[in-house]
Amino acid sequence: NNAINLSNLISSKNFRLYPSDDVVGVQLGGAIKNVYAISAGIVKGLQYGENASAALLTRAIAEMVKICISFGGKKESIFGLSGVGDILLTCTSESSRNFILGKALGEGEELINIISNKHTIAEGYFTAKAIYNLVKSKNIDTPILNAIYDILYNKSQPKDKAESLLNRPLKDKEFC
Repeated sequence: NNAINLSNLISSKNFRLYPSDDVVGVQLGGAIKNVYAISAGIVKGLQYGENASAALLTRAIAEMVKICISFGGKKESIFGLSGVGDILLTCTSESSRNFILGKALGEGEELINIISNKHTIAEGYFTAKAIYNLVKSKNIDTPILNAIYDILYNKSQPKDKAESLLNRPLKDKEFC
């Protein structure tokens, strides 16, 4: 298999490459995790604690799976390095631009001030709008993504959106 041969050629002691035939899933996982990193930063900035962070990441992964499958990707890609692997790193790293953006928002800073004071912009800022429009066109239920979109583009307050997410009615068939 060419993908495995290439993986073996490029991999080294400090770098391992895993081949995938799921271009859609890998691309979506790598992009969407940036939006959820903003949400993880908001949870940190609001000082909601580690249990809230864990719950958020679990639900974020569930949303990522729904989005991926809806666009023809494989859920296994989201459960792999391009999904869970990326989200664990980006959503827990204090050096992640997306996490930093969210944390500042959660601490009450204004978006315009955060953006104007940075030399680089968090990719999740732009990705949130693109993914939001895609999921809206397919009517996919993504409450966390919707909340981040509203915070970034409709000037919603992070604390208000967090409270509305926590007060959503429970659904019968959501996986835990």
